[in-house]
Amino acid sequence: MADEEASYDIGYGKPPRASRFQMGVSGNPNGRPKGSRNLATIALKESWQQIRVNGPRGVRSITKLEAAVMQLANKSAQGDLRATRELIALIARSEEIAATAEISLPTNEQDQKLLANLRRRLSGLQPDPNDSE
Repeated sequence: MADEEASYDIGYGKPPRASRFQMGVSGNPNGRPKGSRNLATIALKESWQQIRVNGPRGVRSITKLEAAVMQLANKSAQGDLRATRELIALIARSEEIAATAEISLPTNEQDQKLLANLRRRLSGLQPDPNDSE
């Protein structure tokens, strides 16, 4: 009987050894292949590709994302109401993100001294006579 062979309890959270996942065998052999990319990765890669654009100052190279925003702004400037709404929403979100991402410097006095010392080293200037470490 199975109870005699098993030297452990079988029950909730303790399946029989024969029905457990085997070592080295995938539980989902037809799952996502290695190296496959998701939609976000593909979209970002495509949006950062360079394209050539003819402009008033000649041909220049910009990203597809820059070109899309440029087209949106141009349509908005021509009076396209939908493009204007999209552009205003995009600018509002961008300003909101920029405002929340501001870098706050440490207010601790010791941290301020450390930053001043680092600035002095990086700029190659002589030590500040007021700086006492």
